[in-house]
Amino acid sequence: MRQGYVFAVVVVKNHLTMQINNKNSRVTTATVGFIRIGDKRQLKRALEAYWNGKISQEELIERANKVESDAWQTQSEAKVAQIGVGDFSLYDHVLDWTYRFGLINKRFRHLKGLDQYFAMARGTKGFDGHEALDMTKWFDMNYHYLQPVIDRETLKYASSNLNDYISRIKRAITQLSVSRIRPIILGPMTYLALARLQGGVTMDSCLDYLIPIYRDLLKTLKSLGIVQVQLHEPILATSKGKTLKKGLERVLGDIQSDSPSIDLVSFFDDVGEDMYSWIVNLPIAKISLDLSRGNNFDFISKFGFPKTKVLGAGIISGRNVWRVHPERLDPTISLLRTLTNSGVNVVIQPSCSLQHVPFTKTMESKSIGCSNAHSLYPVLSFAVEKLEELTLVKNHIENPSDKWLDKCFDAWSKFFKANSPIVSVKKRLEGLTLVDFERKTSFKTRSKIIADHLPRLPTTTIGSFPQTKEVRRLRVQLKRGHISLEAYRARMIQLIAHTVGVQEGLELDIIVHGEMERTDMVEYFGLQLNGIAFTAYGWVQSYGSRCVRPPIIYADVTRPSPMTLWEFKAA
Repeated sequence: MRQGYVFAVVVVKNHLTMQINNKNSRVTTATVGFIRIGDKRQLKRALEAYWNGKISQEELIERANKVESDAWQTQSEAKVAQIGVGDFSLYDHVLDWTYRFGLINKRFRHLKGLDQYFAMARGTKGFDGHEALDMTKWFDMNYHYLQPVIDRETLKYASSNLNDYISRIKRAITQLSVSRIRPIILGPMTYLALARLQGGVTMDSCLDYLIPIYRDLLKTLKSLGIVQVQLHEPILATSKGKTLKKGLERVLGDIQSDSPSIDLVSFFDDVGEDMYSWIVNLPIAKISLDLSRGNNFDFISKFGFPKTKVLGAGIISGRNVWRVHPERLDPTISLLRTLTNSGVNVVIQPSCSLQHVPFTKTMESKSIGCSNAHSLYPVLSFAVEKLEELTLVKNHIENPSDKWLDKCFDAWSKFFKANSPIVSVKKRLEGLTLVDFERKTSFKTRSKIIADHLPRLPTTTIGSFPQTKEVRRLRVQLKRGHISLEAYRARMIQLIAHTVGVQEGLELDIIVHGEMERTDMVEYFGLQLNGIAFTAYGWVQSYGSRCVRPPIIYADVTRPSPMTLWEFKAA
């Protein structure tokens, strides 16, 4: 045990938690959000069971609470000192705040409770059905949020209710202890900047409504014993940030009269040089910055950081699946060590919520779907591994003689040695010219060819036909080795022929082959390429119950053999 640490075992309502205190250190750890779907997509299964009428609302909430509690426990067991809570969502966190603020559009106002919530998320069916809120990308991530729409009528009839959020925080207090949790709140500037304001509604008129809600929420959290909250304002790391300065100054001036201290959290990029100088002078206790990308590191180096505030150092990337690289980490660690020696308190944390990476690599086979897995696996880091890295980085800042970074360097050296650049790929890239990006025939020529063979208004269908139970069964049999590849393809050819025949019978003009042989399109092509790996359990939430397994591009990509030929020949 390193000198200075005191381990205190605290029993809170039958829950055993471990607190780690280091009275001599200016460095600790925190999280700013975690995976919401569960380690095995338990939330997805619960949602789909509820939508299909197989479980009750009570059971859905019970299962969802279990997923959330397990996420808290995972962070607790990783010895994270300050755990971000309140970010969990049944569908989308932006929708959650829309629902809590009571900013419900007219077409959903006749519904109540979860019926209303899921109608906003998914729409309603039937002759008089209503479309869901529009879905769009959460900044430059593959996650999608539901865009709030605020007009005069919505503001007029709005009535807030944050009981579900307060209940969530109370559960976290019971499980983790009040001193250890950091409630996560979506900031008003980000919320409004991402919303669609209509009918003469302005940001100022929305703030007139929202500021009292935020003020009352913070007052309630303080009464529960909360010492600090995370106010997430990622919009500050975009070009819109400069236009929101006055609004945020107004918010911070109006909501802190009786509140916990505030940690202003930005992520996904740097805040800009001018914005940095402004942010460090705001009346807040902690400033959390993304140090994994952008120029925040340079701003701190150039302008310094005030000793009167705590720096949330977003070192561990929450966007990618890679272990920290010593050569990239060393300068940041040196800077943070200098800051702590000068009297600045530093919190080591992920650059953003860990909801954007898979749960843990330990669920994967070490073959991880590629030929060079022996070198790839050691340099992967999913959410659980990133929690471990928080403590490892903290320990290395406190103890430079720690050998952890040497092990990282060794793993990366072996990886780069096994996956060195391919000379032929490099030559082909260097040989590219503008001509390679141009079509060999003009649009006019191509249009004439199409016109000569198709009617003026041709008919077709989407590329993918439904994946039937038989198709899924065949795929499982092939994967388990119960049938040969030849037998699998023979049956697929029959199914493709049936698909083509259906379209010919319907007299469609442009025929598609149906893609019966494909699971996920990206995975189907990626598995036929070198340099790309696929996980078995590396699920990441795209929205609601929709989860994807992103491919991992780890080396130069090459195509060892032709693709899609047998399918198209069959068609």
